[in-house]
Amino acid sequence: MTLPMSRIIHVVPDSLEKAHHRFLGSGKDTMGRTEYFEARGCEVHTIVAEDRSDEAVSRELEALKLGGFDAAVFELPLYPRALDVLRRRAPKIRRLVRAINAECLQRLHLWSAHRRYPYSHEEPGQLRADLRDAWHRLRLDYACARAADVLLSISDWETDRYWRRLAGRRAVTVPYFTPRLFEQEGPDAVKEPLCLCMLSTSNTIKPFTLDALQNFTRLARGFRWGHKKSPWRFAVTGNLAVRTMWPEALSATLRLPKGIEHLGFVPDPIALSARARAIAVLSDYGFGFKTKILDAITTQTWVLLPRALYERLPAEVRPFCIVVALDSTDSFAEALDRATQPYPPGSPNTALRARAFEAMDRALGRT
Repeated sequence: MTLPMSRIIHVVPDSLEKAHHRFLGSGKDTMGRTEYFEARGCEVHTIVAEDRSDEAVSRELEALKLGGFDAAVFELPLYPRALDVLRRRAPKIRRLVRAINAECLQRLHLWSAHRRYPYSHEEPGQLRADLRDAWHRLRLDYACARAADVLLSISDWETDRYWRRLAGRRAVTVPYFTPRLFEQEGPDAVKEPLCLCMLSTSNTIKPFTLDALQNFTRLARGFRWGHKKSPWRFAVTGNLAVRTMWPEALSATLRLPKGIEHLGFVPDPIALSARARAIAVLSDYGFGFKTKILDAITTQTWVLLPRALYERLPAEVRPFCIVVALDSTDSFAEALDRATQPYPPGSPNTALRARAFEAMDRALGRT
C-alpha cells in the first residue's frame, strides 16, 4: 500500500525496554504499532515514558521541536497533561491514544476479585483503594478520551460498551494481533496431550490470574479423578507466590494438587504453547484482550475459556476457542475431548493484523 510518509511521535511505556517483560501483553500490543509504522514507512520519534509519568512525557514534549510531525500516538490513556501540551503547542498534530483495557471496569473487577480472594490483599484497606482507583481511572480515561482526536480501543466490545460513552464516534477499534516477532517464535512442534495454565511474568500472582489458577486446578483435579487412564497432562507456568495482607506472612506459596506440574518461568511461553493441545484461560475477570489467547492460536493451540470471556472476544478468534462451564468437570472433560479434534482452517492473526492496519490508516487520516 503506497501512502505519503508520516512523521510520528510514539510514546511507549518503559516496560518495553525490560527483558523480563518481553512477553507482557501491553508490550506486545505496543509492538503492533511499531510493526505498522515500519510497514507504512513512517518516520518515528520514540519517547519512553519512565514510570509512565505524565509529567516526564510533558517535559519531553515541551523541549521537542514539533514542526513537521503529523501525529502522536500515546500507548495507554495516562497522559492528559502531555496531550494538552501538544494541543497548545502544535494543534495540527493528530493525537491518538491507545487503550488496552476499559480501565475503570478493570479496577472494579479487581475489587471484586479481592473480595473473593481476601488472602491476596496487599493491605487491609485494599478494597477501598480499589474503588478509589476505579474512580480515578474513570476520570483519567475521560480526560484522555476527550483530549484525543482518536481513541484506539483494543476490542469491539469495549469500543461499543465503554469508550464510545467517553469519546463518542472518535473511539475506534484497533484489534490486537500477535506481532511477527512473536508469531515466528512458535516453531512447528508435535502436539502433546498437554493443557497449560499460563500465569503472568510477575513475581507474585495477581487476583485475576489467581482466579484462573484456582478454577484450572479444581477442574483438572476433578478430571484426573474421573479419568485416571487419560493421557492428558496439566501444567502451570509462572510464580506461585501470592501476596497477603497479614504482616506475619507477607507472601505465601500456593501448592498445586498432585498430578499438576509446575514449570515455573519459561523463557519462551509461545514455543511451549506450540507443544500443547490446549491452554486454559479460566477466569471471567479482566477486560481488554488477553494476548496469550491469540498467541496460542498462532501455534494452532485450542483455548479453553468461560462464556463471558468468549463473548468479549473478536469474531475472528472464536472458532478456535472452546467454552467451559467453570462449575462443571463434565464441561471441562468435553472441552478436552474437543481439543483432540483437527484444528480449524484459517489465520485469525492475519485477519486481525489487516483490520488493525486499516483502522490505523483511517485514524491517521491516510485513506
